[in-house]
Amino acid sequence: MKIGLELPIAFRGKPKGCRTVRDIFVAKTVEADVPEVSLAETEVVFEVLDRKKSVSGEPFELRRFNGHLYRKISGSVQEAEAAGLFTTPFEETNTGRRKKETSVHAWQCEYGADISPIQRFADNRPLARPLMDEMEWIMDRDRPLCDGGRYAWPTPETGRAYDAPIHVHRNNHRYDDVIKGTQDIDWETLARSEQMIAEQTQRLLLVSGEVWMRSRPPAIEVDPDYHFRRHDNLHIRLVVAPEVYVSKLECAHFSLADIDSAYEYSELQMAHAAREFAKNQRASESALVNSLVPYVCHDPDLLDYDWRSEAINRFGYAASVECRNHLIRNPERAAKLSNDEIDAISKAFDETMQVNHVLGQHRDMAEFVPMLKSAWKTLQYKQSLAIASTTGGQVEPTASIIERYLDDAPISLTLNQGAVFRA
Repeated sequence: MKIGLELPIAFRGKPKGCRTVRDIFVAKTVEADVPEVSLAETEVVFEVLDRKKSVSGEPFELRRFNGHLYRKISGSVQEAEAAGLFTTPFEETNTGRRKKETSVHAWQCEYGADISPIQRFADNRPLARPLMDEMEWIMDRDRPLCDGGRYAWPTPETGRAYDAPIHVHRNNHRYDDVIKGTQDIDWETLARSEQMIAEQTQRLLLVSGEVWMRSRPPAIEVDPDYHFRRHDNLHIRLVVAPEVYVSKLECAHFSLADIDSAYEYSELQMAHAAREFAKNQRASESALVNSLVPYVCHDPDLLDYDWRSEAINRFGYAASVECRNHLIRNPERAAKLSNDEIDAISKAFDETMQVNHVLGQHRDMAEFVPMLKSAWKTLQYKQSLAIASTTGGQVEPTASIIERYLDDAPISLTLNQGAVFRA
């Protein structure tokens, strides 16, 4: 079935009316040829019947077809179109990943990726959101003097309200119109974005008329929320493993087989929050909000995935970019670092520039973690980039946990089919 989609596309060029080459970030209309199969051709491999605080009571399923996992994102193409899942790829509200102090739901899952409790927000575009996050991360990591994604062309209109959406204005600009007047196009960046779009559109599947999307395995997420600079609560819940690397470093994911690691991490985070509360009266006392629910898994292989390596790499990507860009803005601070630290930052950044999560392109950052931790801690600065909201004070607890992962060998577990998660 042919389905029309609006997806973000980012590339470099000189738009009409501009004097210099810019990052261009607009919407592109594409057509996806989505395969159609019957429900009988798929098999349920993971299910949750009782979703805590569910708004609909609808159970969650992961199904397998042709060797891939899928999750349902809509009951029909018409329902998806009515909900805007295939259109307006940029954020319409201030609940997106670039949190402002007035935001409440700043770090949401992609649509259909949360299992307990189920949450659905206007900006959860299942195909567009990972593309938007990854494209902005690409722009941000090599723009040390500005927030690349935010200041891409077209720039925000003047006189906009403080709490206005950050990206909604881009929906008025279409690729087919913009490309006609664009000069000095960087064809490499354009080809990369088109490859990412092609990868995303291939993830759709129509199952007996329902819209399903290729998914990652189930996981446990431990995530703090922040309101007005206060660490309020720590949430532990079921989700699918992250589909983008754009998120807070303190937001951690674990395989279902490693529930003890998830609880241990929660205890460490709660202890850190308690110390912050004791020394900072602006902080609030935190509570652990446990939204874990029973599940049934028919494939034991889904209960484990290499979450440690993902956490190590994500830390390495964030630390290399933030340290490198910080030193470019403040070259005098390089004197605080050793030659080994500076060399590690440079090499780790070069590796990070080859990363593209949407395309499955990653680098092993394990060897750089100790030096990156030392350098990041030495610099002790506050900054917020696309992939992480970080401060110097958060480096130590986060990096220490990552170093422990480096020492942990994967544990082989024998799991019975149909095992039920303890809530």
